Amino acid sequence: MPTSSQFPPDLVTAPQWCCWNIGTDKQGRPTKLPFRPDGRKASSNNSATWASFEDAARAFDADPQSFLGLGFFFAPNDSFCGIDLDASLDEDGHPLPWAEEVISRFRDTYAALSVSGRGLHILCNAKLPDRGRNYYVPGAPASPEGKRAQIGVFDKERFFALTGQPYGMGPLVIRDHQDDVDWLLSQMVKPTKRKVGSMPSSNHVPPGLADDELLHRARQAKNGPKFAALWDGDWQGAYGSHSEADAALCAMLAFWCGPDEARIDAMFRRSGLCRDKWIDREDYRNSTINGALEQTTEYYRPSAKQPPPANRPPAKSRRNPEEQPRIWIGARQLYEMTSDALAALQRANVPPVLFARSGQIVAVVQDEQGRTILSPVSEHALRGRMARSGFYYKLNKAKEEVECSPPLDVVRDILALSADKWKFPAIEGLIESPFLKPDGRVCTKPGYDADTYLFYSPAPGFRPQQVPDQPMIDDVHAALDLIESAIGDFPFADDSCRANALASLLTPVVRPAINGPTPLALFDAPAPGTGKTLLAEVVSAIATGRAAESFTAPTDPEEWRKKLTMALSTGVRVVVIDNVSRALDSDSLCQVITANTISDRQFRTFDQLVLPVRCAWIATGNNIQLGGDMPRRCYRIRLDAGVSRPFQRTGFRHANLHGWVAEHRGALIAALLTIARYWFIQGKPAPAIIKPLGSFESWCHVVGGMLEAAGVEGFLGNIDEMFREADAESLQWEAFLLALDGIFMGHSFKVTDVVDKLSTRHPQPITDAANVLRPVLPDFLAEAADRTDGFLQRRLGFAFAARVGRRFGESQVHVERSEQDLKSKVARWRVVR
Repeated sequence: MPTSSQFPPDLVTAPQWCCWNIGTDKQGRPTKLPFRPDGRKASSNNSATWASFEDAARAFDADPQSFLGLGFFFAPNDSFCGIDLDASLDEDGHPLPWAEEVISRFRDTYAALSVSGRGLHILCNAKLPDRGRNYYVPGAPASPEGKRAQIGVFDKERFFALTGQPYGMGPLVIRDHQDDVDWLLSQMVKPTKRKVGSMPSSNHVPPGLADDELLHRARQAKNGPKFAALWDGDWQGAYGSHSEADAALCAMLAFWCGPDEARIDAMFRRSGLCRDKWIDREDYRNSTINGALEQTTEYYRPSAKQPPPANRPPAKSRRNPEEQPRIWIGARQLYEMTSDALAALQRANVPPVLFARSGQIVAVVQDEQGRTILSPVSEHALRGRMARSGFYYKLNKAKEEVECSPPLDVVRDILALSADKWKFPAIEGLIESPFLKPDGRVCTKPGYDADTYLFYSPAPGFRPQQVPDQPMIDDVHAALDLIESAIGDFPFADDSCRANALASLLTPVVRPAINGPTPLALFDAPAPGTGKTLLAEVVSAIATGRAAESFTAPTDPEEWRKKLTMALSTGVRVVVIDNVSRALDSDSLCQVITANTISDRQFRTFDQLVLPVRCAWIATGNNIQLGGDMPRRCYRIRLDAGVSRPFQRTGFRHANLHGWVAEHRGALIAALLTIARYWFIQGKPAPAIIKPLGSFESWCHVVGGMLEAAGVEGFLGNIDEMFREADAESLQWEAFLLALDGIFMGHSFKVTDVVDKLSTRHPQPITDAANVLRPVLPDFLAEAADRTDGFLQRRLGFAFAARVGRRFGESQVHVERSEQDLKSKVARWRVVR
């Protein structure tokens, strides 16, 4: 059921709500229709049909078959204005280029994902000069479902279907944006369209050339094969849609026909792409031809080379060649040109933006949301950087310098060199907040830090706070109070879980000072809606200023490998495995958690990657079960609200925790660094009371020491309890081996003996053994217990071999190899207690 905490309070208190479902409009097209809570239709023009949020939410919860969600009406007498951005997000939730500025201007007001997940609903306070307006964005791609990119702005006589899913870390408040709405309306001006056939043939049309002659020349041109395929109607292999192919053919015809729209139309009708839509839809025909002509800057002339259009301004020199190294591309050895080009790149790389990582050249760049990312430098990207770092030229026959582009041979030769030849700084990752260095200093200067091989790039809008150089215990207590304000409403099961939560907040910020791997934080709860994912988002928002790099736990080992490699290749600081629904057991995850570096094959190539592991790990789920070697790689933060519906709790100190954390992020990071600095000036004392985790000694020493110095008790105090409750495999194998020992009484046995005992098809007393063994079979063996194809026998044999000598539970029971039956060469086993 939707809750009031998912929407801005100003909306919740307004009696302008409804439910909605899918219906049809007057033209028979599917559309969203508003309904009253009692099932009767509602109307955007009749406020008497509107309802309160509580009534609409109860109706939706009581009859989810009749309603698909909640909606909100815009009234003439309120201050609300809605902006609907259809097909504005890519598959990863990032804004498409055309929507970037719009979303950026409204980032401080409420924005929610649309029902499709590819659009946004933005709500603010503003008034429109007239009725609402729709605008199709020219040239923007459609969504995968075929929905066109569109902007809608409304302040009355309309309703929005609201999902209650805020976009990113956006606030749950509605702010004034009259100026921005006015700006948006000024951008929503449809381009003037000329009617096809309204312009007479111009002198750009080749005189005396018939259509067939033009077609013949077009087929013989450099792009002739592409033209011929489109002309014949073959578009499926090269274009995403029929409409894209139409636009491509029209662009080619515009070159050959000149700006004669009627002739372009006539020739297109002869092509294999012509269809009913072209003939019947004048608007589609006009927009496609006009779009092609807008992109065409020159036309075909059979007698002479086409000069640039008269209205095109003369080309301007992009730079003064005297200001850059001069690189001659001519009759000399490749290594000489490569040496000069590389020297120019190195000279321009101050301050550094090009780095060496995992045997690759990578660049620190900005993505479409203004966030800093590490991006591998491709041939095209490197060639562009080379062109900007040096003046490349050739000599013509008169020995005059002629500017040219960097040759691809030189580009590829640079990429093929080893990292020691590049002489670019080494980089391990990015960090979006001030951080603790290994010597105890706090790095606050943006840019590359040579001590840690990290690039510090503050998240957009970040306001840093001063960290005391010599903090006192009072400073530490104030820091703990602020952190408690952020996480105090989470229902931690005990003090150990609360202390471990503080450890999970500290880990990303002090990670550069930890010389070794860090364990996986398990955010666990008995029921959905307790706040596990929200807590993980808080950890990531404080550390990075944005949502975590998250993914669901795969079931396929190869998929595990791919997802982990992809996450590490971006240099992120926090990785979240969200909503674990089955036993968490992955060899790849086990390996990467305890490793300082991993080696893997680059996706879709045979290139080998060596990636540093410098992130913090989090997994969320309900009653998470651990398998294999995972238990010793984890520490647990359990949340338990003690109620059957934890998602209905109210009374939190921050109605919008996301917004509060974003607003106070600078102070929260300063608080964490104050705790860290205090431990350093105390001499980095080792924690006196701690149960260390093997392979994570440095993390236990650093984080445990900081918490103990700050007076926080309980760190890792629930490790034994976690092992007992979360390590289902250990409990199952202890019970299974003890049952086997009770049957074989210390004597050796073969796998086939166990299989026979498990069978229920034999007479007594074997059935008694089956009754004893079957209830305690480990899960993955129980799945194969009744198969008759030898599968159980093989699986059991592999399971014994993989667990030789491993002790389970308080009894320390384990399986060992016994003497071999030399005649049959069959392995024998025995249980040892």
